[in-house]
Amino acid sequence: MKAKYRLLHCPAIAGMILALQFSALSPSSAAGFAECVRDATARDFDAKKEYQTALRDLIVRHRPEFESLASLNMELQIAYAQMRKAKFRYLLKHIPARIRTDGGLSKFTNFDWSKEDSERFAGEDAGYRQLEQRKAKLAKANNGHPDWPKLREFFHGELGKRPEYAAMMKRFLARQKEVGDLIAGCPRP
Repeated sequence: MKAKYRLLHCPAIAGMILALQFSALSPSSAAGFAECVRDATARDFDAKKEYQTALRDLIVRHRPEFESLASLNMELQIAYAQMRKAKFRYLLKHIPARIRTDGGLSKFTNFDWSKEDSERFAGEDAGYRQLEQRKAKLAKANNGHPDWPKLREFFHGELGKRPEYAAMMKRFLARQKEVGDLIAGCPRP
């Protein structure tokens, strides 16, 4: 018992213990930053996927004739969100300083990303290449769908005014605020 007590009063050992405790509790480490960013991107992705699924379901419930286009658009939007999540993974690994946590959710999700970044990432990651190809295929089918004018009219004229849509948007915005609050507290690498 006396030996342990003397060790804690040794300035060198006490300093090391304090440093270990501080590093374990300090959120300012690169690992803490990466964990926080991964958590925020996962929550952001989940919120977007939930919103897109709910929107598709709401459209189909009121206008079943739009099921094909609504499902196609949902898949496209989810593919965009998956790509964004993958880009965060790439930036965390290669260039974490480009991830902004100090300017709100908009700055966080709209980071600098160039054509060269896409080419480099696609060259390194077969999964990302497949995701880009899937997104391109979905975008072509979605953008060329003949029902878009009717769906837009339905959305702006009727669906966007429904209480169900307002509740869905309220839920999505609340989840986005949670993500924004999370990133505001992320440590810097």
